[in-house]
Amino acid sequence: MSSEVYPTTPVPSWPYDIKVRWNTTISSFDSGKEQRRQKNLYPKYDVSLTYPVLTAANMQILWSFYQSKKGTYEPFYFYSLESTTWEGCYIGIGDGVTTTFDIPGRSTSNVIIYQDGVELRSEEYTLYIGGGAASADRVTFATAPAENDLLTCDFTGYLRIRCRFQEELSRSAFTAALYKTGIKLKGLANV
Repeated sequence: MSSEVYPTTPVPSWPYDIKVRWNTTISSFDSGKEQRRQKNLYPKYDVSLTYPVLTAANMQILWSFYQSKKGTYEPFYFYSLESTTWEGCYIGIGDGVTTTFDIPGRSTSNVIIYQDGVELRSEEYTLYIGGGAASADRVTFATAPAENDLLTCDFTGYLRIRCRFQEELSRSAFTAALYKTGIKLKGLANV
């Protein structure tokens, strides 16, 4: 898994769009009732970015990054452009041995860590700003979380989104998308 981060220069225009995708299956019945099934416990985040004005050098930065990911093939990380509060974010699953995990964010504050839904006391873990994959913040537990324990968190900061480019594009289609419709990043599971 690549730990590269989508280029921060040039900066996309505002507003940019982050769409939350839960993957819910909905079955409709003749009676008018619906049955819904949640297929993912945690959302995936799709991102759309536009750049109304770009220099040739900035265009080359974005095109080179697209090429380095082989179009839609290789995943990378994108950080939200504003610091806000994120709740119920997936960190990982305990294995009884591992004590250090990346938080899905950077420059985090007001961090609350949960182990199987139970809020941990701050003395049960240590937070480190940076140092994780793709500059993510990290948490180190005093005791390794038990096997199959679910680790989640709430925080204020920049959300780290694991994604890939949504579609294969020629150079001219890529350029047109940057200016008009936006470059689309497809959110992937944070595993």
